[in-house]
Parts: sequence; C-alpha cells; structure tokens
Amino acid sequence: MSNEETFDELKSVYDKMPETVGCVSCGKCCKIQHPHCYFVEFLYMYDYVTSNWSAGQINELVISCVERYLSNDTNKPCVFLTKENKCKIYDRRDYNCRAFGIIPKKAYAQRVKEVKKNFSGIRLGLEKQSDCCGDVKPEVFIGINKLDELFLRIYKLDQKIGVSSEDLKSGNSYMTFHDHFLLFLYGSEPLFLKSLTEIKRSGSEKDKKLIIEQMRKEISL
Repeated sequence: MSNEETFDELKSVYDKMPETVGCVSCGKCCKIQHPHCYFVEFLYMYDYVTSNWSAGQINELVISCVERYLSNDTNKPCVFLTKENKCKIYDRRDYNCRAFGIIPKKAYAQRVKEVKKNFSGIRLGLEKQSDCCGDVKPEVFIGINKLDELFLRIYKLDQKIGVSSEDLKSGNSYMTFHDHFLLFLYGSEPLFLKSLTEIKRSGSEKDKKLIIEQMRKEISL
C-alpha cells in the first residue's frame, strides 16, 4: 500500500467526521495537551511538514518535540499551536483533534472517568479541556457509534501499513505527535533516546536546558 493510497484512505475517514462550529480560537484546549494519534496519522502530518516547511521550521519543531518530551508537566501545549492560537497543520490534524466537540458530553465524561481510573493520582487536566470548549458543537450529529467505527478504521490502517499486532495491542503505535516524531527521527540512536529518558526522569531543569541548547547548536550546523 503506497503512502498516497494510505493517506487517501485516512482522508476518507476524516471526511466523514462533521466540521464543528462555535470555536473562538481561545487556544485553551490546545494549550492543555497534545492528543494521541496512530502511527498512520503521524505519517500524514509528518508528510505535510517535510513537504511544506523550511529546514529552519523543521529544526524548531524538533526542539519543541524534545521540550515536550522532557517536560513532566501533565499539561503540554500542542507543538502545532501558533501564538495566534491557530493550528499550523489544521487540514492534517488527527482524529482526536477533529473529534473534539463532536463526542457527546455523556460519552466524553464516561471516558474521562475511565482514563482517570487508569491513571490514578495523576492530574491529567481532561476536565479543563472538556469545560473550556463547551460551545464547540458539530454541524451534524453522527453519534458515538459512528465515531467509534471511524476510529477503528484508523486502527486497521495502522495494521495495513505494517504496524505489528503487539504494538497495536500495547498502545505503542498510539502516542503524541512529539513522541512519534522523536522515535521516528532517533529510533536508530537508542543511546540518545535513553539519555533523554534519563534526563526526563531524574534530570534537573538546568540539565534539560543544557540538552536543548546543545541540540539547537547541533541542528543549526
């Protein structure tokens, strides 16, 4: 299956999701967290970035992704959010971004409850995300069953492009864009990724700033 065929099929899923109305571009939802996406969705966004952005813009994206990864704050702004609270890749945004405001409130509240049970004691900020965009609504109501069906199609697309069953079941192909991006770029450099993880877990803020400064120098050479 070629990239073009894969992206066409993914786009056909997105096209079945209704547009939303009521957004005032406050940016609150995008400042709280970056939604998870499947690997095929990451590739769709990555394709746009590498085809349309300058080397300098891509370098800044790399730095932003490292900063998000190193941060232990549960509220991490999306790497694609501009100062004007616009999305840099709006037409390529993932399922979860498109579904925001479309999932019925009761279903969303139940999912928040389930997630909180799985991450007991961790402040996720999901309620804030739900509350801050209460005015955002779908132009057409399609219901939670249809949304789940579309989500499953994206899952199956990951299967089609070769993501292993083990990775799909464990959730290893379902993560934030910044995690996908770093693994994609530095997957062949496990020692570097290991060092980032060690700094994330036990490094000081000074250690984190130093690694960012070092990376800025290296990618600008």
